[in-house]
Amino acid sequence: MSKTVSVPSAFCYAIAPTFFFFSAVCGAFIDAASVFGSDVAAVAVSLNEPELQTVKEGFDESKSESEGNVVFLTYHYDDGKGTIGVAIGGCVGPVPETLIIPNEIDGEPVRCIWVRAFEKRYNLKRVKLPDNLRSIRREAFYECTSLETVEFSEGLKTVDLRAFFGCKSLDDVKFPESLDTFGDFAFQGCESLKRVKFPSKLRKIGHGSFWGCKSLKSVEFPDELQAISSDAFWGCVSLPEVKLPKKLVILEDRAFAGCVSLTSLEMPEVLQVIGRYAFQRCSFTSVKFNDSLQTISEGAFSGCNQLVSIELPDSLKTIGENAFYNCKLLEKIKFSSSLYSIGDEAFKSCDSLKSIELPDSLQLIGEDAFMSCESLTEVKVSSGLRWISSNAFLGCPLQNVEIPDSLPAAIVKRIPSGGKIKVTVRHISESTPDSDDGYSDGD
Repeated sequence: MSKTVSVPSAFCYAIAPTFFFFSAVCGAFIDAASVFGSDVAAVAVSLNEPELQTVKEGFDESKSESEGNVVFLTYHYDDGKGTIGVAIGGCVGPVPETLIIPNEIDGEPVRCIWVRAFEKRYNLKRVKLPDNLRSIRREAFYECTSLETVEFSEGLKTVDLRAFFGCKSLDDVKFPESLDTFGDFAFQGCESLKRVKFPSKLRKIGHGSFWGCKSLKSVEFPDELQAISSDAFWGCVSLPEVKLPKKLVILEDRAFAGCVSLTSLEMPEVLQVIGRYAFQRCSFTSVKFNDSLQTISEGAFSGCNQLVSIELPDSLKTIGENAFYNCKLLEKIKFSSSLYSIGDEAFKSCDSLKSIELPDSLQLIGEDAFMSCESLTEVKVSSGLRWISSNAFLGCPLQNVEIPDSLPAAIVKRIPSGGKIKVTVRHISESTPDSDDGYSDGD
């Protein structure tokens, strides 16, 4: 049953407080039930059509509202790229536990679920989306806390910002292969979600997309995925392993931080930079790094208390601040032959570390880099060293230190010596330069 109502523009102004205004493309909305009565399904104002149109879709007068009758709010949709049809802006009154959104309304395809269309519909448990759907806009199902399943349709291209944020009962999603755009925080706080398989066309996972999905145990990435944004899987405490796709080039800050069950990791070959705190507090015992990696950023593996050994690839040039801070069980490090700098507190409080051999390529060692490594007794210093903090080995029970004779005097005096420390000079050149090579003697 459908009804069309023509309303003079003067009347529209008179009831302006009941309108919901959107963008120029989408027009304006009015709460149909509050103005025209409960038998009116939807009211939409098109900028190109001055008449208000109301549509009641899927309504069977032999059924009551509590048995599943739904009165949808609809409006004209045009994405400016040739996709024209109907957008669902919500519904009048309560929604049933199972919501089936029609494929067409008055012969027009349903293309979009609009902004906040069904937000905080706490009784909603199941949703079946139409085949013609192309986009789910931001916060469309925001905090639908009882929502358990969503049946996505092939043809869907976009899931927007916070579309399913806080749907804490949602336990399974199967994305269509057509999906290629994934908005930030799309499934943040979906605490019951257990499995995710991403579509093959997806190239980027948005910021915080699965933040706090604490039941998530399985993630399957597409081979062509190129970027995982910051906080994407932050706090997914049940996730045991991830296989990063081969073409991943961007792994942003805190992407897997707080994934305390994560024990297995293999880096993709083309990845060059691991973002800040990307794997903080994960439970790796070892990590297989790729041969293209150049930078491990600040705090990337800090607090990984199960990490026992690391073999850094020869491509690596920079270890950032706090990169392996407080890795209590870390015993063995094989440094990169191309390593240029170790940042402040990079290996601070690695209590099980006993000996290190710094590569000759290393030039800079930052403040407190190995401070409070309670088992560190042996250090072989690199011949290329040009600056070292006087506190780099503070609190370490050093016993044997090997120093190349090529080091500038200003560098040598910053390296711990005296007392119980045995210092061995390694012959590199005919004479040891007295110059500090231009580097300041200050801390």
